[in-house]
Amino acid sequence: ATKAAAEGLVRQAAHLRSAVILRPRAIFGPHDNTLLPRLLRVARRGSLPLMRGGRARLDLTYIDNVVDAI
Repeated sequence: ATKAAAEGLVRQAAHLRSAVILRPRAIFGPHDNTLLPRLLRVARRGSLPLMRGGRARLDLTYIDNVVDAI
């Protein structure tokens, strides 16, 4: 909700200057202690479950790519 509210403010002010809204979802990289450890823990138990029967799209973004985009 807070991201949507912030994006709304950016859209309202965009006529004053150019604006870009970036929405990276799952950011990973060195020293990641959230995303990759969880995925590895599940993978060690067997196979990773396929979300929505394999139809779910995953958007994993490496931190260096986020920094370059910004």
